[in-house]
Amino acid sequence: MSSEETERIIKKVSHVRNEFDEYGDLKEPAVRIFNAAEKEERETELKRIDDQLNQPAWVNNRLSSERRGDMLNRAKDLRKQIDKYAAPNNLSGETKDALAKLGAELEEKIRSTLLPHEVMWRNPSGAADQHLKREMSIKSAILTWKNIQPMLDPFNRDQDLRNIERLRPSLANPHGAASFMANAKLPGNFAMTPAAKENFDVTFPESPTVDTPLKQAERREAEEIKALQEQIATLQAKLEQQGSKKAAAKERMAKARAARGKKKAENQPSA
Repeated sequence: MSSEETERIIKKVSHVRNEFDEYGDLKEPAVRIFNAAEKEERETELKRIDDQLNQPAWVNNRLSSERRGDMLNRAKDLRKQIDKYAAPNNLSGETKDALAKLGAELEEKIRSTLLPHEVMWRNPSGAADQHLKREMSIKSAILTWKNIQPMLDPFNRDQDLRNIERLRPSLANPHGAASFMANAKLPGNFAMTPAAKENFDVTFPESPTVDTPLKQAERREAEEIKALQEQIATLQAKLEQQGSKKAAAKERMAKARAARGKKKAENQPSA
């Protein structure tokens, strides 16, 4: 039973193109699996119609036969849509494994075909045509991958569940420089890697981006301040030296005056 279910589900999610008969009339429409929000929206509308139609006769007497017929037809169409396009939530493990395997193969194919984020953003010459050609070449793979996502996660309401931008590769390198495309509409700026920036001062010490006018002014100011500090220190030393000399001279003069006074006192006759 699981093999039959797996084969049926794989065929269902892979039927992503409309089929027409020999007269050009639509024979079998493409399948687009609903996500949880789309399924819930239709179930809510169907419940509202059923509740209205199941009202007592005295309530529905105001409904015209035409309005009642439209509601019955809409309810029938909603049941068909839910039955055909809503993702079941009781798939077997074998079926889920087969869907996951197919999804992984398609992801690799899609990722290797899509243009990188940086090319889409900078838009170099020819990028628009390449974008259209590449996506058209894997259109069926993209649509099948989108159908697989709600099948594997039927309760997911994320709007980006089927967004192929999640698979788009990137040229970004955390240890490298940003992308630069000279022929693009948004070429970007030529930049260095983080390692080059970190070691730039050591590698190019005389570079104008290293020895900037501001740094030169700061260096001159520091040198002038240092010279002034040296001059002040020299003056302070001289003043201290002069002060020491004055103190010594005062001390000598005081001793001389004391000696003269003592000698004068000795030479005076006693009474």
